[in-house]
Amino acid sequence: YLLRFTQPALNSVCAIVGSVLAQEAIKALSQNDVPLKNIFLYSPIDSSGTVCEISA
Repeated sequence: YLLRFTQPALNSVCAIVGSVLAQEAIKALSQNDVPLKNIFLYSPIDSSGTVCEISA
């Protein structure tokens, strides 16, 4: 059901979320920059995301 009605939008969302995730992973692994936040939760059912900061 989800793939049938959201295929074009789902592809672009996956590309954006994947690129942001890769950028943040590179920041964390290289330790050159501080990552923006600690976790991004994405719900493909309603196409919404939440950024949560987890303190150490």
